[in-house]
Amino acid sequence: MVKRIGWARAASIAMTVGAGCLAALPSGPAQAQADSNARRAAIDARVARLESIKAIERLQNAYGYYQDRFFFAEVETLFARRGASVQWGDQLWIGPKAVRSFWLDYWQPVIAGGSAGPVAGKLLDLPQWQGVITIGADGRTATGRFNTIGRYAVYREKEYWVSGFFQNRYVREDGVWKIAALKFCPNWSAKYTDGWQDVTAAGALAWLPAAPRKASPTRAATTSERCPKPFPANGAMPLDFADPLVGDQK
Repeated sequence: MVKRIGWARAASIAMTVGAGCLAALPSGPAQAQADSNARRAAIDARVARLESIKAIERLQNAYGYYQDRFFFAEVETLFARRGASVQWGDQLWIGPKAVRSFWLDYWQPVIAGGSAGPVAGKLLDLPQWQGVITIGADGRTATGRFNTIGRYAVYREKEYWVSGFFQNRYVREDGVWKIAALKFCPNWSAKYTDGWQDVTAAGALAWLPAAPRKASPTRAATTSERCPKPFPANGAMPLDFADPLVGDQK
């Protein structure tokens, strides 16, 4: 009788231990479902990132079309309603009112002669090339960098080559990507007929007329906000984006 009780206890212990071991191991169907969910989440995140990149590319291209065709009222609508800014060179216009003033009180009268649309005899082409967009880890912020080389001309008055780059920040506002901060840094500018071999750093923004008083900048850039020194003093400019071969790091 004693032996039988011992064997019963031993069998009970073995069954309990065995059940515990089986419970500790992930079940086949449950693990497969977990793996499937993880893969789906990774795909969803990748698709969301790619969709954001395409949306920002479209946003930036729309900015270029509006700007170069003097639709400055439309440019203003591309900016975020909160905390937006424009930096041109080392001058900043901060806040929605200042951004609106930059386009409608500065560029529309000075660049476009007050016109809302193309003007005969006036030309501004600043195409954006080699864009690299980095989506933030939160999926709601991003940065973008674009090179440009174009022209600014007023018939029988002046014509300039213009070189520079845009280094922008974006924010997802109410589900729509908007420009949070547009920053243009000049590389160089040169009179069209002279070429750029004799340009100076001081003349990098010589093509752009000064802002009228009512559209004065909010403030000058701080040391950390300032653009790199223009050509020929700039050398190799630092890049603000992650290695595109390994993905976003921000």
